[in-house]
Formats: sequence, C-alpha cells, structure tokens
Amino acid sequence: MLNFLNSIILVGLIAGLIPLLIHLFTRRKLKKIEFSSLWFLKVLEKTKLKQVKLHNLLLLIIRTLIILLVVLAFARPAIKGTLSQGKLSARILGGDFSSAGSSSVVLILDDSYAMGFETKAGSLFEQAKKKAREILNFLTEKDEAALIFLSSPSETLNFTLDFKELSERVEKARVSYLKSNFFSSFNLAVRLLNNSKNLNKEVYLISNKTPVGLDKLKQINSRFSFYLIDLSNPNFQNLAVDSISFANQLIELNKPFEVEAEIVNYTKKQVENLLVGFYLDGKKVAQTDINIKAGEKQKVKFTYTVQKTGFHSGYVEIAEDDLLADNFRHFSFKIPEQIKILLAGQKPEDYFFLNLALKPQENLNQNLKIKTITKGLLQQEDFSAYDLVVLANVENFSDIVLTNLQRYLETGGGLWFILGENCDLNYYREKVAKRFLDLNLKTRIGDIRNKKSFFALKSFDLTHPIFAVYRQAEKEKFPEIKFYSIFDSQAGSDSRILAHFSNNSPALVERKYGAGKALLFLSGLDPDFGDLVTHSFFVPLVNRSVQYLALDLAKQNEFFTVGEEISRDLAELPSGSLIKLRYPNEAEEGVKPIFAGTKAFVKIKNSKLPGIYRITAGESASGGLDEAAFNIDPAESKPEKIDIDMVQRGFASEKGNLVVVSVDEDLRQVISRMRYGRELWKEILYVVLVLLAVEMILGRTRPAVESNK
Repeated sequence: MLNFLNSIILVGLIAGLIPLLIHLFTRRKLKKIEFSSLWFLKVLEKTKLKQVKLHNLLLLIIRTLIILLVVLAFARPAIKGTLSQGKLSARILGGDFSSAGSSSVVLILDDSYAMGFETKAGSLFEQAKKKAREILNFLTEKDEAALIFLSSPSETLNFTLDFKELSERVEKARVSYLKSNFFSSFNLAVRLLNNSKNLNKEVYLISNKTPVGLDKLKQINSRFSFYLIDLSNPNFQNLAVDSISFANQLIELNKPFEVEAEIVNYTKKQVENLLVGFYLDGKKVAQTDINIKAGEKQKVKFTYTVQKTGFHSGYVEIAEDDLLADNFRHFSFKIPEQIKILLAGQKPEDYFFLNLALKPQENLNQNLKIKTITKGLLQQEDFSAYDLVVLANVENFSDIVLTNLQRYLETGGGLWFILGENCDLNYYREKVAKRFLDLNLKTRIGDIRNKKSFFALKSFDLTHPIFAVYRQAEKEKFPEIKFYSIFDSQAGSDSRILAHFSNNSPALVERKYGAGKALLFLSGLDPDFGDLVTHSFFVPLVNRSVQYLALDLAKQNEFFTVGEEISRDLAELPSGSLIKLRYPNEAEEGVKPIFAGTKAFVKIKNSKLPGIYRITAGESASGGLDEAAFNIDPAESKPEKIDIDMVQRGFASEKGNLVVVSVDEDLRQVISRMRYGRELWKEILYVVLVLLAVEMILGRTRPAVESNK
C-alpha cells in the first residue's frame, strides 16, 4: 500500500499539464500556398515525418514525467512491504529493516505479578523480556523507542535513541507485585506517538491478559500498528489466598481470637490435601489441609491466643503452585499496651460498679488505666488524653463540657452515656440523645419500688462486636436480667440498636459520630433499677463495651493494596525521636511527620512490596508507632486466555492495524509484513536525473526534415 508523508504536495501534479499546454500553444501554423503541381512534395519522405512526430511525442512525455516525478518525490511516498513486489518485497521480508522508513516504537512490557507464572521455559516475564529484546534489536539508527512497564508507567517518559540502555533496563527488570495499568500505559503511548513525526508508528504490548482501555489508542492522530504479543495460557495450576478477615470480633489479651482466610482454586481440577499455614509474629502457629474443588472458594479458620500487648503481624500461606505471588496474605493488629479510661458520675457510687467490673483486683486487666471523677471536675479534664470516657448518671453538663465532648467524639474518641436516677430527662432529650445518638428520648417508665413488674433484655445484635461472642449460644441460654425502670425511646435512622428491652424499646444504642463512637444505655446501674450489676452478664458487657469503644476495629480489618499511597495517623509521637519507615524487606528510611492541628501523620508512598510496613521511633526496633499490612490485588490471579474478540471490539480504530502474535510466531517476520516500507523519494529523483539527461540529448538532436529541397 502506497502512502505519502506530505500528501498536500500532490496538488502540484497539476503542473504535469504544463508541457502539454506549451506544446499545443507553440505548434507551427501551416501556411496555405497555391500551386499547380505536386512535384515539390515528393522530396519529403514519409519516414522523416514519422521521426519528427515520434521525437516530439517523446520529449512531451519525458518533460511531463519529470514534473510529475519531482512532485511525487516532494510528497515523500512510502510503500508497505506486504503489497510490494519483486526485489523490494524480498528484501523487507528477509529482514532488511535498514531500508524501511523511520519508526517510532512504544514497547509496553507487562511486569505485573501475573507474569510470574512459571513454565518449563521459565517464567512468563522472562519470555516477555526475550520478546522485548528481539523488538529492540530490530530498530535502526533512524528509529526511536520508549519502554513502558505496564504496572507503573512513568508520566515523564520520552523517546530515546539509546536502544542499548533500553535493553539493559529490560534485562534488569523484575516482575512486580502490582497489577497491570492499561489505561495509564495507553494514555502515555498516545502522548508519545502524537508528538512523533516519523512515518511508522508502532505500539507493542507483551502480556498474558486481555487489555482494557484500547479505545484510548483511537486518540493517536495518524496511522499506526498495534502488536499484541500473546503469552496467555489458561491451563496454569494456581490457587490463591484471596482474603483475610477478623470479622467484628474484639481481639483481647489472653483470650482466643479467630482468623478466617478464603482460598480460591483457579485450576480446572480439584486439589486435595492443600496445606494452609497460619504464621504469627514470625512463627508458624497452626496448619491444616483442605480439599477444594475446581473454580471454588473455601474458608479456613484458625484460632489462637495472644499473650502480650503491642503490634502483632503475620500471614496465611498455601503450598507452592505455578504463581507464588498470591500464595500468602498479610495482616496486622494491635492490642494496646494501655487503655486510658475516664469514669465520671454525679457521685462516686455512680461509677463504683463500673470500676469494679473493669478492675476487680489490682493485678487484673493491668493494661487498663482508670481515672474516676465526679461531675464537678469534668470541665477541668482534657478528654483527648483518654481512649474512652464513661458518664454514668450525670445530671447534666455545662456548655463547655458538652462542646468538649462533641469535639472529642469527632476526633475519634469513645463515649458511653449511662442514664440513671439523677439524669435530667429534658436535658438529655434535647442536648444529648438527639445530638449524639439520633435518638428520641421519650419518658421514664416502670417503678423501682415495684419488684413484681420488670422489663428484660429481649434481643441482641449478635453481629456487633460487643455481642458477637454470644453468636453461637442458644436463645434460651441468654440470661434473664430484670430492669424495674427504663427510659423509653425511639431510634433514628443514624443510630444502631444493639439490644432491646422486652417492650421493644431500645436498651443499648450506638451511633458513629465523626471519627468516634457513642453508646447510650437506657437504664441505670443502681441496684434499685434492676439486677444487672449483680448478674454474671454485667462484667463481660462492661469489658467488651469498653474494649469496643477504645479500639479502632476498622484498623483491625484494614488491608491495603500494593502500590497504594496512604497516610497513617500517629496517636503518640515521641518528641525529639527520629521517625523511620521500615519496609517488608527490612530496608529503612527516615520520614518527616506531617502535622495537622494536634495530629501527626506519616505518608507511606513507596509500597511496591507485599508485607508489613512499620513506623518506628528512635533507634530501637521495639519503638513501634504503627503498622500497616499491604497485599497484592487478587484480581489478576486467575489464568485466562486473551479474549481476541474482545480485543478486536475494544480496538476498532480506523487508523490502526491490529496484529495478534502468538508466543511461537516469528516476530521479525510478522513485523516485516506489517511495517511501512522504505521511502521512495531518492529512487524517484534518480529517475528524474536520468530523464533530464535523456531530454537534453533528444532536445539537441532534431531529425533533418529539410535536407532535400
């Protein structure tokens, strides 16, 4: 197929009419001569007349061709190899790329974790690197190229003529733990090619996945070729740890907790006796084996008890298969070294049972640091110094205290209101219940003097962390707790009812407020209100409520994806200490905290490795401030065959040629068939020079038609 780089010059082909017009307008006019005899005409030989006509016709054709060919040469014609014939076709198909037109090549090399599938010929990524080096070896000094890594395309990338440096980058490249980023890679390819002035524009994608976002290539402003080098294989054997969850449980010191991992079988056959290991703090603490059918998911649960406070991290791992990157999944959680609790009441008796439930003996629950005060001292307290504030039977609050409580909740504090005999019902209705709990507090019902009539706890939200421990208990085994007086209410849409009284009125209500959590218990703790404080249910209720309000359970189930940039809130920042970020490979770097008001943040930007990222203070490794678990995105773990029909539908570019190349095809020959051939303007000018020489010779040797008069 013939193409022209400067097609606008073709308008000049009209100039080819100039020799014809000159010929027509300069023909000799015939003179009419009267004579009586034809004797003088006999001296004109018929052959001489034919020579003159042929001579003039040749000159006309040559001059016309000279003009036409000069115009064509300036239009810079180029011929595509597959449609060329004879010697030209043989040279290009034989691999002589030096005669082809200049090319701009964008090479997109898939280095996502799914390219780590192992084969007998090495990993898919090693095969991809081999193909990439082949393409770079085809390039000549007239070409330019750019190398894009599919998982992390660089926006500052530009074309280069240093193909040796590109080959070295390919050689040094390693498969990443990131997933593919087709959209950004194709956008970058469009920018590069639209800024190029070369005739041949080519995009090479070496991958094992069906590309998405191919419509981006429609933005390329000239003709181009898109080569998809297909390394996909749906027959790999791969299983993956797809997810890890702690659900809504509270992980407490010296109490068993449960980890649930989900395993996926992406193979086409059942896998039996698959080993699944559970690692915690660098040690394998549990192991089991499972049978899992083809294409199915299966959940595996491990139970363990932690006997010390602080950060704990680990992972769940399965036995090796064809892809190692998705065989493990990391987690991290924290049991606080200390939970700071403020207990406040109208009088000391109001928080007596709470304090006793939390600290029955001095040597128990040593991680709880409890401070008790009465209402008069509330205004002097800095609530931000506590993980949890409990307000039991407090009559009302000053405006300053109420504002401080609101600010405390908004910034992530835990607040627990417990009603009682001293509470000003109208005040709580207007200032507390609606404001903090989205609750319509109606009236107090029941009589503490009538012990024959009572309300009981009717139902619990067993999906909530406070009551999740009772999920497996039978309904009839739930305790009957008597309440002689309660506060009737109606919950709004923003509140969550955790327990009901037997009259269906809310007993315990929660609301997420800003970054914090608020609880309201709608009865009193005084023994006159009921037998809750003397019941065995009271101690676990108080302890689990305190743990829930003090802990950030969202962080417990917080998992980040490799490559994600995050900010971590540092609850405590030691003054004068060097803050360091330790990567999963044990490399370290100093980081500078970002301060926003009274809070300090540290950004984790370079998260290209799966594992635990630790923020520490000082030289000691034990000074851990925070941890975050990063894992791969399992979206590309399933081995699949590239969907060619989907590729063709997604491509659909009028200016582009789509070429799918299998891993076994001769890449050089495929590229040769598709590339634009060499530009022909030099050959055309050689022909023009020859024609000029012929025209000069013919112009000087005119046939003698009047030699015999």
